[in-house]
Amino acid sequence: MIFPLGDDNPTKTQPVMTWLLIAANVAVFGMFNLQIADVYLQAWTLRWGFDVDHPFGVQMFTSMFMHAGLWHLLGNMWVLWIVGNNVEDKLGRTRYLLLYVAGGAAAALAYTAIALVTETSPEILAKLGGRQPPLVGASGAIAAIMGTYLVFFPEARIRLMVFWFWIVPVRAKWFIGLTILLDLFRSVSAQQAAVGGVATMAHVGGGFFGVIAALVLKPMVGGGALGDAWDVHTGFSKRQQPGSEPLRQGRAPRVERMAPEETDEVAMAGVERSISALVRDGRVREAIDVYPAYVAMAREQPLPDDVQIEIAHEFYRQWLPREAIPAYLRYLETHPRGDDAPEAKFRLGVLYARGLSRRDEAVRWLGEAVREHPDPKIREAAAQMLTQLGR
Repeated sequence: MIFPLGDDNPTKTQPVMTWLLIAANVAVFGMFNLQIADVYLQAWTLRWGFDVDHPFGVQMFTSMFMHAGLWHLLGNMWVLWIVGNNVEDKLGRTRYLLLYVAGGAAAALAYTAIALVTETSPEILAKLGGRQPPLVGASGAIAAIMGTYLVFFPEARIRLMVFWFWIVPVRAKWFIGLTILLDLFRSVSAQQAAVGGVATMAHVGGGFFGVIAALVLKPMVGGGALGDAWDVHTGFSKRQQPGSEPLRQGRAPRVERMAPEETDEVAMAGVERSISALVRDGRVREAIDVYPAYVAMAREQPLPDDVQIEIAHEFYRQWLPREAIPAYLRYLETHPRGDDAPEAKFRLGVLYARGLSRRDEAVRWLGEAVREHPDPKIREAAAQMLTQLGR
């Protein structure tokens, strides 16, 4: 059981259109599903649900706002809320609405293409008087928004609840990408447009439409101002991000420098103050979303030692080795005799060993931790890791 709880992806604007779409879906459900007797509800669904035998009617659009039950509605609206606000933020309300409607239409047509060439269960056809089962739900349109999110924000972290016990942050490119591929696999394996009552090919069609639309739209949308936290982990930044260059010889990766005329000292100082304030206010998770913008500005003045080390520790806690390693290296470069230097060296050894499988770097930093760390338990742990690494 895997359920998305939310994402770590800031927005600048209020998601008005997303709210309106959710309200429209809820209103339709309340007006019809909760008010019409079951015998009439089935006839209403056959009348306004998407009919694969007549795919180009108004039902292509009305079906997007219909749902088979309460959980169907709630699941779709929750996912729309998670991914829709960021896509709307980037595209603007009009283009976002057009993407939603066009994605739903593409999903319905993809479902039709497969449904018409596969065999539907005779029992279902007999129950519906020889008709194909109608397609209802917003999931095809939402799949298109998810596909766009995948291209726009591949590195954004989506928090997943796994088996009701664990909360795991997963990059959007993995969660959304694998979700689309899983629906494709299910349809291909079953040779059906719908599997287990779920219109899997509608999800696939909508998802691929969203990916293609995003590839077309992304160059038009562009990124925010240089160093804008809005573009952190989104794939819009045109400047090098931490971890994009191989780490070698224990030095922080080179960050592209801006010419003096390109710099904005006021903006850079503002980002620095923002990071420090967030960390000292206990909002370190928010601070790490701003931190890559600070690094990309090539700020010469280092962050305070307590701020820099907390940034690195937060990346470590979330197990993001390619972000944590440059942060620890920057701390050691700017505060080589800091109180937390031995701990930084130990964690670098762990990250290189278990995160990147780079034995030589791991041995170097673990060796220094054995010599310098004041905590005997940490020294013992570092020594054990060195033994495991063959040193």
